[in-house]
Amino acid sequence: MGDFFNNVGKSQPYEMWERSVTTDSTMICRWVMPYKDSGAVCLENLGENPVKMTLSVVFGRFRWKENSMHFHATWRMDDPYPTFPIFDWNFLEAEGKGVIVGDMMNVLNPAQCWWGEGDEKIYVDDDFKRNFPSHFGTGTEDYYGWAGGIVPTPKDEFSKPFLGNIIVGENNSEGYNVCTRIRVLDAIPFQQKIKFDMEASCGSNRTKWFMLQYAQTTFWYAVPGVKHNRPALVNMAQKPLPTLKELQDKIAEAKKKQFVVDGAIEAELYKITAKSSGVNEKIDKIDVWGEVSNGDMKKIAFEKEGDFAEIKITEQFEKSHIEMCCLMAPACGEFDIFVNGVKKTTQNFGTSHSGMTTPLVNLGEEEPINNAFTIRFVYKGSAKPSNKQALLGIDYFLIKNNFMKRSK
Repeated sequence: MGDFFNNVGKSQPYEMWERSVTTDSTMICRWVMPYKDSGAVCLENLGENPVKMTLSVVFGRFRWKENSMHFHATWRMDDPYPTFPIFDWNFLEAEGKGVIVGDMMNVLNPAQCWWGEGDEKIYVDDDFKRNFPSHFGTGTEDYYGWAGGIVPTPKDEFSKPFLGNIIVGENNSEGYNVCTRIRVLDAIPFQQKIKFDMEASCGSNRTKWFMLQYAQTTFWYAVPGVKHNRPALVNMAQKPLPTLKELQDKIAEAKKKQFVVDGAIEAELYKITAKSSGVNEKIDKIDVWGEVSNGDMKKIAFEKEGDFAEIKITEQFEKSHIEMCCLMAPACGEFDIFVNGVKKTTQNFGTSHSGMTTPLVNLGEEEPINNAFTIRFVYKGSAKPSNKQALLGIDYFLIKNNFMKRSK
């Protein structure tokens, strides 16, 4: 009930179009909930202590039609998640015909920092064939209507008819944070299928050991028979509300462990096997916004266009699919990338953003030569001509094949 009414961790008065909480903690819901023949409203106590409540319902006539829809409020809460690697956290997937009319996001933030850099990604109907969402946002704070470029405090709490920053953690968002958005003119109808994701991305700490705890409610209507992926989470709802200290203690334990990508071939462990005279590895520390696998990366500097460097990955015995993760930063350049003499791609790693790792760069499939893959990087230029040298930072390689699974 707390999540449904945007009240998590405490009772917080607010006024919005379809829900409100008054100063005496009365919770009011104005969502219309149609039914054809009969309906019921029940409150179930999942805890061990007795709870005294009163409930009143306003009802009236409704002519049920062929396209009439039932109201849904689906809830998800998970155990704490690492904030790196970044991933898409699903609000809802549904098949059938319906319309999303609002949502609420609740985040337990263990530190004084900005917790929500992620973008909404909403796939509707034909988007699934294109494999790209028609709704693609620019940040959690933009989605919930209060972008300001600063870490919010309780002074930034507000509620308007369709937007609310209902609760903000006491110390620069440390603690519980509750945002909500109601969709009226911007409701999202779907005819066959919908998938609603929010990118789980912490704006201040991208490490394997730093964790946030998410909960989420989506409000939507659908014709009878719709299928969705949000069953009632009775066991999760029965748990005591997580505390700030519990999450901080969990992080303290996780911090003792090193982040390593599964299956990663760590680039920093390999020597350069061939290079031109303008290439060196005497690189100062590179600031990276996030965490790198095994705590380090291979850092190479190139002086002039045409400079090259090669890394040889040995003990390779069959055709493999090769990917790699690299650094993107203002000091990085553009490179032609070859595998065993075959040009695979041209990639520009320069960006105006502070340093971060790329999504995986796909180098395709290749046969090993003399049981090795030789990766060659040829410097093509820099987006900033004023740079005296261009950097290449390689975090790790992934080599995928069936060598360990093939039959004898």
